Amino acid sequence: MPVVKIKRVSLLYNLYGFWVGDFGVNEIGIYEPNIHLVQKNDKMNIATVAKPGEKKQPPEPEEEIEEPSKSSDLKAISTFFDLRVFFKFVLEKFSITIDATDASNKNQMFLELKDFTIRTHILTRQFNEIPLDVSAVELLDTFLVQLNPQKTVQFSYRDKLAQTSLALNLHWLLFYDGQQEKPAFNSRLLVGRNSIPLTFKGRKLSPLSFLVDYDINYKPDQDVVDISRFNVSVLKRTWLNLTGAVTDAAELEKSKKRLIDIRLDESDIQLGELYPAFLQITRNRSVRFRGKASLAPLSIAGTMDNLSIIGNLNLKNISAKAGGLIHRLPVFNLNYDALLNLESKSANPLAKLRHVKENWRGNYNGSKLKSDIYFNPYNKTDIGIYIDNLKLSHFTKAVRSGKLGFAFTVKGPTINRLKANLNVDIPSMVYVLNRGKSGLNHFDFGMKSSIKAPSTESVLKSENITVAVDELGFWLKNREKQKTLWLDSNVKVALK
Repeated sequence: MPVVKIKRVSLLYNLYGFWVGDFGVNEIGIYEPNIHLVQKNDKMNIATVAKPGEKKQPPEPEEEIEEPSKSSDLKAISTFFDLRVFFKFVLEKFSITIDATDASNKNQMFLELKDFTIRTHILTRQFNEIPLDVSAVELLDTFLVQLNPQKTVQFSYRDKLAQTSLALNLHWLLFYDGQQEKPAFNSRLLVGRNSIPLTFKGRKLSPLSFLVDYDINYKPDQDVVDISRFNVSVLKRTWLNLTGAVTDAAELEKSKKRLIDIRLDESDIQLGELYPAFLQITRNRSVRFRGKASLAPLSIAGTMDNLSIIGNLNLKNISAKAGGLIHRLPVFNLNYDALLNLESKSANPLAKLRHVKENWRGNYNGSKLKSDIYFNPYNKTDIGIYIDNLKLSHFTKAVRSGKLGFAFTVKGPTINRLKANLNVDIPSMVYVLNRGKSGLNHFDFGMKSSIKAPSTESVLKSENITVAVDELGFWLKNREKQKTLWLDSNVKVALK
């Protein structure tokens, strides 16, 4: 079988049009091309056709000649006469086969793609100059790039482990009609399929489902990008559904800043529905998981130097088993609010934060989780993270009983004057030691420290920072809560 086979190639042009200002090609067409690659002994058959080229010596570097600076006032390029440009390209029913199933190959596989089509069409209005800004779009009469107008392609793949064969959605469209009253670029995408057959290790699995589709428009007259829909779905559940716009505000026109307004309104992630596929593929019953997660709502709004991100992460009835340990998170809710300056040129990511507000509430295996965070590198810092009644036996079988309390706080008027406190408290604990039981009546660990620097900029540059541990110690107490063993110390560390 030949490596490359093409049913028909076309080249159509109007020679007379060149004399009247019509520049272009009516059609360049490649119809039903087929590429068939075969691999044996880990070498493709095309390697015998394409001989390796001779190595060329790199050219000697030429002396750079300074060119006179060009004026930035140039707004358009003149063509000196009226002309019109047109172009059409068609790649229809392209197919490719890669056959590496021969036993001589280290990794054996087979891949086939059929009926892949691309159509491109460009037609301009008559013009005698080309603007050097977004108004150049007005020269277009028609612009079309279309990937698989029939929307599906035939796709097959198999190797030693997995196999699939399906009509796969693989469609993309970018279209502009300059004849409309308010012309716009319209783009559509559809990738995936609601039912994907899959065979793994000889077993037919339940059909999988994965789809990505969007509908996005660009309006040149308003310089607006409009996201009507950006959807990602798995197993027929909407994981992400984004909408929004990127616009140019009149009051910001001089600074050429863009206004962003993107929203995530729907998110439904059912982990339990993923588990059957995980189990069929891995056959690992020691790992289990279920529950529901949602990333909505989420809002991203503002300009790049003043970008607000406000959102929520919600988890419900999460349960997972791994390594013989069971983890349950019946409820967890995280709210966050960040204001960013992404145009900051500072290498330190903290300099890009105007402020961060965050809080979470949850329950993990019966313990309470809590946080309240406010951070502003140029103003107030107030961070508190707390865990109450964390059962240690959930993490190791060596501990029979015992609960842990954890508290971490950082406070200060600015990041160059901070106070940090850490406390770990275990009221009692029983553990296994040499096949016998032992335990602690009361264990406390505490640390108080401070962070100082001449200024906020010193912290952002990691210069002249002094970290002082004012108190550091642990205490073991008996049943009467009297100290039986303890250590108190302080240390000072300077970072310069």
